[in-house]
Amino acid sequence: MASWLSGTATAVESSPKKTGVALTAAQIVAKNVTARGGLAAWRKVQTMVWSGTLLSTRTPSPSMSFLLGQKRPNKTRFELHAPTEQTVRVFDGGEGWKTRSPTDAQPSVQPYTPEEVRYARGERAIDAPLIDLEAQGATVKLAGAEALEGHKAYHLSVRLGSGEPEEVWVDAKTFLDVKVARMTYGRDGTPRMVPRLYGEYRNFEGLQIPTVIQIGDGTTGTPDRLHIEHVALNLELDDQLFQKPGTSARNNPFIPFKHAPNAARHIAPSDPIAQTAAASPEPDSPPE
Repeated sequence: MASWLSGTATAVESSPKKTGVALTAAQIVAKNVTARGGLAAWRKVQTMVWSGTLLSTRTPSPSMSFLLGQKRPNKTRFELHAPTEQTVRVFDGGEGWKTRSPTDAQPSVQPYTPEEVRYARGERAIDAPLIDLEAQGATVKLAGAEALEGHKAYHLSVRLGSGEPEEVWVDAKTFLDVKVARMTYGRDGTPRMVPRLYGEYRNFEGLQIPTVIQIGDGTTGTPDRLHIEHVALNLELDDQLFQKPGTSARNNPFIPFKHAPNAARHIAPSDPIAQTAAASPEPDSPPE
């Protein structure tokens, strides 16, 4: 859709042009759910694991490998690996912990800040932005249609069951979500909306999943970018993986693709930029 998806980072238009809309919000959501693979297929997924590479100006290394494990209802484990440093962020659905340390040192464990906990509790593990919203107590309103880099996209305003706002843009041709803005909070509690741009969708066992995610639109600095190279569904992920680092979970390495290679689908990079990708370990940036 947008030019950044083919390798050149270009900010989404800051003042998109409003256009007419012939569909209702409910119809757009229904078409998006179908385009993403269907509600029944998503409900069958109990765990999802992504692996790939990240590129960011805010990480210890400009290119870092990552693993993201997600387990219903809202457990996540996010690992970043650099030659000299490792980062782990774990959320068990209620509490979160983070470590960052040189590879040759014992990691120190810190709890999530209240802002990080609030963000993580509001994140929907596994499900795409518009999947199963009714069951989650969310409401959706149509804000109109906008031209994003020359392509028409429907703009939906979502009020999550938690009360948090979320903005979602759905491509008018493919009905795939191409931009999502979530509320995040700074260390002082200041709220701001952080956009994510989705592209390079691929089919994984019937589900359409974006394999390129740009975090930020370039208005506050160089956007982080994430390239997903493998996706595995319904691997057995022990709950210990989502416990506080330093417990027995540390003795259970999170290497699902080594243990179950046939469950992972590999995507060959389509261009040189696809060999490195980006995101940040900060709470307002990663898919956490």
